[in-house]
Amino acid sequence: MEEFLDATKNYDFRYYTYFLLLASTGLRKSEALALHWSNIDFKNKTVRVKKRFLQDLITDNWYRVT
Repeated sequence: MEEFLDATKNYDFRYYTYFLLLASTGLRKSEALALHWSNIDFKNKTVRVKKRFLQDLITDNWYRVT
């Protein structure tokens, strides 16, 4: 995992942040992608999952849902 995270950090820091979040929290991809900064409480070190993304497999559109 460390080697993978190092590679993503060197490639694009946004990818590193995303994969680090997934690896360290257990969030699903759809939950992590729907996060807003307001969902993160840095003081109490918590993340509140309020929404997630769903993909319509017929149209290939993505929707943010609660």
